[in-house]
Amino acid sequence: MYEDLEQKNERMRYLKRIISLILVFCMIFSSVTIAESLSTEEKRREIVSREGETIVSIVEKFSDMKDHWSTQWVEKLLEKDVISGYPDGTFKPDKAINRAEFTKLLVVALHDDSEVFEGGHWAKNYIEKAIQEGYILEGEFKDVDKNITRAEMARMIARAMEEEPENWKAYKNNIADYTNIKVEYREYVLQVYAAGIVKGLPNGRFAPEKTASRAEASTMLVKLIEPDERDIPEIMEEPVSEEDFIEPQLELKNNDILENYIIHSIVVKNHEDYIGVEEDYQFKIENITYPKLNQRQFPNKEIKDRRFWRSGKGLNHPTVIPKGSIYDLPAFFYTTVEHEKNFHLKEGMKMKYKVTVKKGDIEKEYFVEGKLKFIMDYYKDYPQYKE
Repeated sequence: MYEDLEQKNERMRYLKRIISLILVFCMIFSSVTIAESLSTEEKRREIVSREGETIVSIVEKFSDMKDHWSTQWVEKLLEKDVISGYPDGTFKPDKAINRAEFTKLLVVALHDDSEVFEGGHWAKNYIEKAIQEGYILEGEFKDVDKNITRAEMARMIARAMEEEPENWKAYKNNIADYTNIKVEYREYVLQVYAAGIVKGLPNGRFAPEKTASRAEASTMLVKLIEPDERDIPEIMEEPVSEEDFIEPQLELKNNDILENYIIHSIVVKNHEDYIGVEEDYQFKIENITYPKLNQRQFPNKEIKDRRFWRSGKGLNHPTVIPKGSIYDLPAFFYTTVEHEKNFHLKEGMKMKYKVTVKKGDIEKEYFVEGKLKFIMDYYKDYPQYKE
């Protein structure tokens, strides 16, 4: 009997050890599970901290996308293999996008990718597909490597839309610079605006001639292919108005003073209107016809880009000739030495400039053009500048 009792006690001790081990195992497993759950939850909270699962993954991929306004839109196109970044690990969201690049993105977003064309322009297959689908017309883009404007992009997107927005003609009042949009683009701009694909700028303008960025292109394409992402605006009964803004009266004025080696200047004729204004106006000039002229190489070989903001407070400075001048085209040192080897200014050349005027958050674009007029032989003593 004693042995039976001893055996029974031994079995009880054995069972207790087994139960203890099971309890310890359960506690360890439970702790690991809870820890993993907390870790996952922490990660989830980190990932969805802004606009769903976008910030962490895209910032790890591109060093220049942290806190950029377009993050959620670029991420969506990356997931769809529509767009990619640069070898240096950047995306360059604010970099201008050209016609060929945008054509490729539009075609890839709506169709299968095409192989790179061999023996010609790299985007030839994409351009031909876009023509076939009616996104662009034959011969519409003579220079496919030129940066695309917001108006041109709106036209391509409108043609690619499967539906026509309701009451799209009624949205004219929503766009502050509607009358500045060329007639050939107006219906397209209104359609993409009414569809909630392309918005205006914060000041109510559409800025049709403004070049589009990679970030803007990404945003528009996502809203084109994903209708749920669109934000349909309300129709305004009264035209939207911008805050008080002094409109510049621009003129391209040819030189009329002998021995002055400035060929022409861009002048703000109403420069006196800017005297004593509370908030300074900024002016930036860009040569559209000959982009190389946006560089100037000085006698000391220093090269400077002439596309910089100029304060409107200097319009009436005593040294400014002619009065109100914000830009001048010199007969010499107008570009780089390398460029001067095969390019020379000649009388009768047509020049077109884009003038951007900024006051606070308001930014407007204007265009001025004219032909070169020589009042003397600027190159008589400088044969190296003459063909």
